[in-house]
Amino acid sequence: MPADSVSPPEPPNPNGPFARPLGSSRNTLVGSIDPLATSGKLVVINLIPNCGLKNGEIVVTRTPQLQPTSVLKIVQISNRTALAAILRGQPQINQEVVLPSSDLTKKAQELPERPPGS
Repeated sequence: MPADSVSPPEPPNPNGPFARPLGSSRNTLVGSIDPLATSGKLVVINLIPNCGLKNGEIVVTRTPQLQPTSVLKIVQISNRTALAAILRGQPQINQEVVLPSSDLTKKAQELPERPPGS
């Protein structure tokens, strides 16, 4: 059989069990910043149901353009809210909070650190 008659391999099934819509984020949404409950060092996150978030986890807030704005560490979870310490950057109200991919984590590490005592 000539080499030019070999058919190319089939592309992967776009509807497989781990498929996501084209252009969708690789970061799992866990909630959003509460508009009424922010302070200097801590922020409240309104969690989505069954997000699986745990104490001590690191999450990232981001803009609608998917740019990181802060790095947070979960310090307490109660029902559908979480209290998080701000480690880097500054979260804004209503921004979404996600479990970061390695790419988003790398970008978020470029944010300024939270000054001690602030």
